[in-house]
Amino acid sequence: RKDSFFHNANSILRRELWEETPFDEATTNLEDRIWAQAMIQRGWQLVYEPSASVYHYHGIHHNGDVERCNNVVRIIESLSAGNAPVRTLAASRLNVCAIVPQRGLDAEIGGVSQMMLTIRAAQRSKYVNRVVVSTEAAETAERAQAFGAEVPFLRSPELARDYVSTDVVLADVLRALEGARIFPDLVVYLEPTFPFRPASLLDAMIEHLLAQGVDALIAGRNESGGVWHETDDGSYERVDSGDLPRKFKERTFISYKGLGYVTYPETIRSEGLTAQRVGIFPVADALATFEVRDEVGRRFASRLLDGSEWVAGDIDEAQLAPGPQAS
Repeated sequence: RKDSFFHNANSILRRELWEETPFDEATTNLEDRIWAQAMIQRGWQLVYEPSASVYHYHGIHHNGDVERCNNVVRIIESLSAGNAPVRTLAASRLNVCAIVPQRGLDAEIGGVSQMMLTIRAAQRSKYVNRVVVSTEAAETAERAQAFGAEVPFLRSPELARDYVSTDVVLADVLRALEGARIFPDLVVYLEPTFPFRPASLLDAMIEHLLAQGVDALIAGRNESGGVWHETDDGSYERVDSGDLPRKFKERTFISYKGLGYVTYPETIRSEGLTAQRVGIFPVADALATFEVRDEVGRRFASRLLDGSEWVAGDIDEAQLAPGPQAS
């Protein structure tokens, strides 16, 4: 009640107080304690919670103090040597929300809704606890709700146009959820155009995102063939390293965001701009990356799997490649 010790390495503030009295940008240090003293003078209390821990890393910039730098290096080296336990967030304790975009009426494969297949894939996850469908069509919203998904609002028709990006749609859904005081810890993005999504894919991606510490994780497939880029004048440039034997080539991936994309709300709020470290989660099953967008694809897809089996979720993926690759 009297001590203004307040360390902003790990803190929770009331938003209205922060907006009324932000840190003094002209103060070179101890701005957090100065702010805390102002809060005490206004009659607020500071609470210290000893069980809330944080690894606070200063770096080597503090006045060029060599001894302090050496101490920091010794601490980091001891952590790297395995002397400290590695802790990651527990996926089972997080609020994980799956978002499924559906523009217009949903299509069917052999009489089975593609949107329903995607909703079922999210519902089979042991970590996803909320499935939200974003659509501008009232009929699609009713179907989604019948499949067990939530449709808390109808998307604006302006956001259902072909040129609207994934990041804009995700940001729109997140704003609506947070406006309803629903705050996901993780968001899983899934498009209905990938009907052959392995049952274990989503949980494996969530676990690896947390274990690897990346900002966003995208499902992808290793591409060892030639990768070309079309230039403005209609010619083509080779992107990969050329026709080398596979074992000597660089690992090039084609990403499939609609198959599986896991990230934090902070990344979505800024429409993808804050993802500093992106991971690629390799998917070995070629069928999983088969995208169905037109009638020809739907006819072909209906021959691959019996719809009733797929809806029941009896099919699993036993060949998930180990670990994401950071890029």
